[in-house]
Amino acid sequence: EAKPAQHRLDVSAGPGGLQDIDLFAQAGTLLAGGHDRALVSQIETSVSGLSLEPAEAEVLVAAQSLYWTVRTATRLVFGQGIGGEIETGAAGLLVRVTGMESLDAVESRLSELRACVAEIVMRHLPD
Repeated sequence: EAKPAQHRLDVSAGPGGLQDIDLFAQAGTLLAGGHDRALVSQIETSVSGLSLEPAEAEVLVAAQSLYWTVRTATRLVFGQGIGGEIETGAAGLLVRVTGMESLDAVESRLSELRACVAEIVMRHLPD
């Protein structure tokens, strides 16, 4: 809530974004007494640290993978900030690197994953 997403393709900030996954995985690693530094390893360690179901860990790993792909592609095209509408060339790049059918499919999947990640975080680390 403190740092909302600035654009529908801003995968770093906002509820269920990359920042949530990163902080959640760090907390889970600390609670499990782990020392992992890589995000995927931290997520795997969080299965015991936060009593995650394996399916929840899979969602977090899938989300972080797609988020990093989108983040990398958007930074290549837009630099630090995405402004306005996504033009055809940028949309084509996002479709290719994600392996999805359209920009709408990419945005829909991101929205779906954000909701799932936010739900997992709230379930295991409530207010």
